[in-house]
Amino acid sequence: AVGFEPENKTAEEGPRHFPELSAWGGFPENFDDTKKQQWQAQVDDNHYEIYWTPLDNGQYLYYAFDISQRVRGEEEKNKFRKLFQQAQKMESIGMLASGIAHDFNNILTIINGYAELMLQGLNEDDVNAENAQTILKAGRSGADLAKTLLSLSRKEREEFALLNLHKIIEEAIKLLTPNCKKLVITPEFEAEHSIILGETNLLQNSFINLGVNARDAITDSGKLTFKTTNLILSEEDVNNYPQDLLPGSYIQLVVTDTGNGMDEKTLGRVFEPLFTTKGPEKGTGLGLAGVYKCIESHKGVINVESTVGKGTTFTILLPTFCDDEE
Repeated sequence: AVGFEPENKTAEEGPRHFPELSAWGGFPENFDDTKKQQWQAQVDDNHYEIYWTPLDNGQYLYYAFDISQRVRGEEEKNKFRKLFQQAQKMESIGMLASGIAHDFNNILTIINGYAELMLQGLNEDDVNAENAQTILKAGRSGADLAKTLLSLSRKEREEFALLNLHKIIEEAIKLLTPNCKKLVITPEFEAEHSIILGETNLLQNSFINLGVNARDAITDSGKLTFKTTNLILSEEDVNNYPQDLLPGSYIQLVVTDTGNGMDEKTLGRVFEPLFTTKGPEKGTGLGLAGVYKCIESHKGVINVESTVGKGTTFTILLPTFCDDEE
């Protein structure tokens, strides 16, 4: 009985059963308590509920209910609940962040304006000119930060055009390579159709952000892969996503690194605005939140999986135009 494998039957074919134990009879020889516990554990792992009763004559009676469909349903329900909660959290935090950013941007406009006026009235060799330049540089950096925060709650789409996603990824890799010398970055373009409707800068910045995060997650050296494939999603397929996806042709981009990975707690907050595990000088907590917003604005979805010590994988789906011509 120990080490049995239930027959692989679907619900339509009928209930699965145990080939090594009959529903009625005496226990096999040497079927001690330890083996009984192992057998029960395997029953549980294979999604059964089992009821058995020892009888007075040393025999037993049991019945096993196949609950695999119920378990799968509960797992799917929990997955959708988490994704829905994540979407709600992103929307509420994004609205809060953008409200703060709007007021912050007004203040920075005044600071940057006066810094520029100071520069106009100073010679280049004046020590105050250098101070004004520092103020202006910091002000512009703050303005970029405010712009990123504002983009998190933006509902309208940018000026989108037909783009070749492969070319955007290639350009992002070129920009990443000089600053990610400890990474071997490899494109694996298996998708035949790579034309999408999108905005170049938003997508390119998103891919660069994923690359920089991979670099920061790798201690010595490692690999970063951008792999594309094509998918056709049916009505049934899109129902497996909590987002409003339409049936049709998609390009799937899988970005995989061999970094340190993330634990479950970090993974649950990875797309939250202002959340970061990096130090104050390295991260603002806006990068992945911006990536999430970018993919959402392109009518796509993004998912992340990670294992501590093994790396992280981001999977992105974007709708394509199959009649693309390079």
